[in-house]
Amino acid sequence: ASTGPAECSAYREPDLKAVLPLYEDFLKHLAAVDAAIFGKEAKPFTQTGWWNSLLRRWRYYICSFFSWGLLTQQAVCEAKEELRKLGITGVADPLASSGWHARLWREVGGFRISASDIYHYRPVSWVKVTVGDAREGVQSWGLPAGTTESDLKKEWAMHLSWPPHSPETVGQDLLQIWPGRYVVLLGERRDVLAGEEGVTGGQAFNEALDRDFERIWGTSIPRWPGYCDDLSIYVRRTKKHTNE
Repeated sequence: ASTGPAECSAYREPDLKAVLPLYEDFLKHLAAVDAAIFGKEAKPFTQTGWWNSLLRRWRYYICSFFSWGLLTQQAVCEAKEELRKLGITGVADPLASSGWHARLWREVGGFRISASDIYHYRPVSWVKVTVGDAREGVQSWGLPAGTTESDLKKEWAMHLSWPPHSPETVGQDLLQIWPGRYVVLLGERRDVLAGEEGVTGGQAFNEALDRDFERIWGTSIPRWPGYCDDLSIYVRRTKKHTNE
């Protein structure tokens, strides 16, 4: 019997339990590489200089199946405690790529999720990713049916991981579109970059973030060698009204 189109296109989520231990093992090996390059007992550059091209290939390979930013179960659990205190029950990821982070927020954190991305092709989808330009509005983000703007303001946080840096403006655009109070950023912060452009978001994004939001919590995460990203929670700044 032939298989119909509906059956061929049916989506099935990959097994997370089998992959998580392997992912955590990869992070341990990456930490060892980082220590060998930048640690207290780092090897001489004459021994590690050739690693750069290999690391780039390794990073692109891993990121194509998972994500650029290295979100861990431990970081999700730590952020979960803070987000629950704030009344957050849902996490929206409009730059979801493979949906790896959204899957962790759901399976490890216990949050409702939405995952969307402008690109159609991905080697693996850890959750069903809605294809669309997130800048067209939150209605294109694959949110659960019946989610209102009021729900987003009270119960949801937007997750941004490694938003594209200049000249791309999608990070700033999403900060303007997002109606909620909270943003979870996995990326490099302006105070850490100390005037440098960085590779996640860039100065223009960080200036917009710091202008409209305030960092209220943060934790360290594994990093690719040479990067300085971490996980932070931001709350929207309240507008001050003055009497003329």
